Amino acid sequence: MQDADSLLFVEVRYRAGTRFDGHEQSVDYHKQRRLCAAAGHCF
Repeated sequence: MQDADSLLFVEVRYRAGTRFDGHEQSVDYHKQRRLCAAAGHCF
């Protein structure tokens, strides 16, 4: 999604379980690295 000078990556997921207390905890170090790599490919 792009608006003016900003680019936003959106991930929509459904979690049936309660493995993570919040959405912040579901994004670990490895997922952050993958997201940064994906963003790097856009530029």
